[in-house]
Amino acid sequence: MKSIKILNFKYPLCAVAIFLFCLGSMAAPLGVLNNINGNVFIVKSGGFVSAKKGDHLSVNDEIIVELGSFAQFLDYKDRLINLSGSTSLQLGLNTYTLKKGMLWVQLNKKVETVLLSGNTRVELEEGEGVFSYNPSDSVTQYVSIDGLSRMSNLAQKEFEVFISPGSFSIINPVEDLGRPRPQSEIGESSYKKIKTLFSFVRSKRAPIEKSSFPLRKIKIRREIASLPKLKNQRTAEVEGQKLQKIALEENLRKYRKKKVVYKYPKVKVNHFFKAKEKFMPRRKPASEAKPKPSKFRQDLFKQYKNQRKYDASIRQLVNELESFKMDYFESY
Repeated sequence: MKSIKILNFKYPLCAVAIFLFCLGSMAAPLGVLNNINGNVFIVKSGGFVSAKKGDHLSVNDEIIVELGSFAQFLDYKDRLINLSGSTSLQLGLNTYTLKKGMLWVQLNKKVETVLLSGNTRVELEEGEGVFSYNPSDSVTQYVSIDGLSRMSNLAQKEFEVFISPGSFSIINPVEDLGRPRPQSEIGESSYKKIKTLFSFVRSKRAPIEKSSFPLRKIKIRREIASLPKLKNQRTAEVEGQKLQKIALEENLRKYRKKKVVYKYPKVKVNHFFKAKEKFMPRRKPASEAKPKPSKFRQDLFKQYKNQRKYDASIRQLVNELESFKMDYFESY
């Protein structure tokens, strides 16, 4: 009887509408398999099926790509997700969870996108990048090909790293308490390996290459033989840091707010100050004046002063006794 009372809604139509809305949002289609090659499978709520080109996928569906195969998923917000071999990806609403393997995400327009792994969160709104995760050692890596992105640890969200184009970062739970490593420039050989793995992907642009600036002709001073020469490697590192800083500033410029300068009209302002008040002694009223004593009171005080406590003989005796007392103390 209790279960019947629980299901007895006051507004049955509203309950049915809410249920249908939740059911529709859970099964909302996200996109379509644009291209596949080899053995690709889809895990749905109904079971495990083999994937075909043109299959529509929904929220919580999972794409599994076997070794030596690849797949391309295009969602309805112009995101192109390229999956390499031995990769497993779960789909979500603006969120993609990589369980293992490697993917190449390409955003054809500005749209908020979140990439998740077992211990990492990567956020980007435009551009493209390569995201990889190895569940055996929980190491996650993200390479930014184009666009600015943010990378953080799921357990330590306060430690966040900005990754500029042409750079990468790694999260290793064994190193530095799992904090994201500061961004580093990707090497040419590493980028070629990624391109070889994703040979079916057409990149919009290549990572930023080091550009050479024309050097001005300056007079070379004679070096002192006792001082060591600077290494070329150190000079190249300094130039690389400068280029990376310039690229980061160019990408951050569009996110910064413009400084608004307000111009006020020139108006004459008069300042008025309150003058100090002069101290004036307060005149006492006549009622507070000290009254003079009466004639009787004056005579009484006068007679009291004239009266002596002792006569002359007694005062002389008192003085003699005091002198005897002083002589006694001096003798003994």
